[in-house]
Amino acid sequence: MASLRTTLANKPWILALIISIAFVVWMSSGANSASAESTDKGPEVGAETKKQATVQTVAARTFHAEQVAKTLTLYGRAEPDRQAQIKAEVSGQVEQVFAERGSKVAKGQLLIKIAENDLPIRLESAEALVKQRQVEYKGSKSLTDKGLQDESRLALSLANLAQAKAEVARLQLMLDKTQVVAPFDGVLNERFVEQGDYLQVGDPIAQFVDLDPLIIRANVSEFDVNELQIEQVATIAFVNGQNSQGNIRYIASVADSQTNTYEIEIALPNHQGTWRAGTSAELEIPFKQQSAIHVSPAVLALDENGSVGVKTVLDSTVIFHPIDIVKTNENGMWLAGLGQSANIVVRGQGFVRHGDQVDVKYLTEEQ
Repeated sequence: MASLRTTLANKPWILALIISIAFVVWMSSGANSASAESTDKGPEVGAETKKQATVQTVAARTFHAEQVAKTLTLYGRAEPDRQAQIKAEVSGQVEQVFAERGSKVAKGQLLIKIAENDLPIRLESAEALVKQRQVEYKGSKSLTDKGLQDESRLALSLANLAQAKAEVARLQLMLDKTQVVAPFDGVLNERFVEQGDYLQVGDPIAQFVDLDPLIIRANVSEFDVNELQIEQVATIAFVNGQNSQGNIRYIASVADSQTNTYEIEIALPNHQGTWRAGTSAELEIPFKQQSAIHVSPAVLALDENGSVGVKTVLDSTVIFHPIDIVKTNENGMWLAGLGQSANIVVRGQGFVRHGDQVDVKYLTEEQ
């Protein structure tokens, strides 16, 4: 023992070699032990990995399509079919008023009477002058026919006769204009004169409007205008809650240069004068029928790009569909492009992505 101790003291490298060999043997023994332990616990590790890779469970409900008309919603304003500002065409005092503001009147109905002043006397004088010119013309023609007078004298007498007749016509027209009548069936919306007022030519007398039909004017985008056609039916909802239907009677051929929209007019029959101009209205114009599925906004989801859509399940695989809205109401929206039926994910859609494999729990309509 003393000799071994002396040898190790004189040759320390031998001790280092022995320690190194022992360390290698110990490490090798540990590796084998770990391998054996891993082999023995292999099924447990595999089960744990499989557990971590379990697919997501979602709830889905089967939705069926129905025939729905895509609806174009516009906002417009009710306006008269026609309106005219009536002005005085002769000077004079207003003698009598026959129609009040807001009253319905027929075409040709008397509205106000302007004083005739000396027009009847002037007209009588002009008519007498016509008779004189007619006698002069007959005499001049007789002389010309007999060769006792040249053609120029006959032409002058004919011109004098024509001038006298023109004066009669002018005075008769002025006399007629003292009676101001309605230009068409409608409503006397405003009257600017009262009895006793003096009018000059061009002074405003009244504003006259035609409210049958009532016209709803709105503007359509360049994307939708080609879907419209003359006589197409439109549903009209006024701000006061009243509803009715009209037909498109005009579609502009040129877009507004500022808004790139096209003006349209919808005619609403208004025989009883129920509807008034100036009110706002919401228009709904149905397009052609197409298949669509009605869903609640709660089922909408986003894809990886931030697009809005719905997620359906086919053979346990998630499929993302961008929304194609046909129409909406207070309960949701109708979506096209989903086929005649679709299994739409209604719970858990935010935790799965397009292409994911999922376990599906199908719900009934009551759930």
